[in-house]
Amino acid sequence: MTKILRTGITLFIFPLALPLTAQKAITIVSEVWVEGEQQTVFNKLRSLEQFTDWSPFLVSDPEQKNWVEGVDGQIGSTFHWEGAAEKSEGFQTLAALKGQTYLRMECEISKPYKSQPVFEYELQEKDGKVQVVQTFTLKASGFNRFMMSLFGVKRKMKAINQLGMERLKMAIEEKNTALSQAW
Repeated sequence: MTKILRTGITLFIFPLALPLTAQKAITIVSEVWVEGEQQTVFNKLRSLEQFTDWSPFLVSDPEQKNWVEGVDGQIGSTFHWEGAAEKSEGFQTLAALKGQTYLRMECEISKPYKSQPVFEYELQEKDGKVQVVQTFTLKASGFNRFMMSLFGVKRKMKAINQLGMERLKMAIEEKNTALSQAW
């Protein structure tokens, strides 16, 4: 009888537990409008050497060590970091470029936990401004998504991503203002 009971419980619990372990993704979309030319915005995004101008992670960890490998702005170039305050470590690779309207960064984080988030950027110019839409995707099981939601991790990630977009805007618009004042 116990074998039948165990089998019955397993058949009942397994379908309920499966969604908690299935791989799905957390997706966060952030956007900003930047006053400037699309080419300027696109070049700032694809240049890993210029990432430190607008990285939101340097706000909380200004002593972070970082370096770029490969040909900056070209597919395959990588931005490496080792956090000081945050004890984080990883790299992001410029994985795809399409014209001056799309780019994709693939990350490999090894500390404080292993993950492989992806950042995609789409640009569209309208009336002298450029709309930058950032889509952040992180594969996570249902259980991990639940725990991240419970502890506010997704809300924090959304705030960090939006801070990055605002810093990108400021970095480009401040440079444009400085250039126009020089003339």
